[in-house]
Amino acid sequence: MYYTKLKKLWDELVEVEPLPHCTSGSARVMAEITNWNKLMQFLMGLHDGYDQVQNQILLLDPLPTVNKAHPMILRVESQRQVVSSFVEDRDVSAVLAKNPNSHTSSRQDQKKGKGFKGHCVL
Repeated sequence: MYYTKLKKLWDELVEVEPLPHCTSGSARVMAEITNWNKLMQFLMGLHDGYDQVQNQILLLDPLPTVNKAHPMILRVESQRQVVSSFVEDRDVSAVLAKNPNSHTSSRQDQKKGKGFKGHCVL
């Protein structure tokens, strides 16, 4: 979402203040400066949790464009989501392992007509 918002702002800026059309080699230099500025804006706006990948990107030679840096950030983000869901699943398993009878006793109480004991177990 962050990248999409930033990209919209960059596109609007080009509409309001377009880059000059150059016929010499200065067009390439302007494009490099613009790409560098966009990369720095993108990296500086990331959450502190991305410090490690920011540093890795800044160590690359040559520096990637923001269009290449963005997928790198997305990969880190998706890896974190996988790890997070794994930890959550493990935590649920740990709770069930600590109370092995809670699941079966709830079912037995239901069969006996006692209902729930005020909690649900997955």
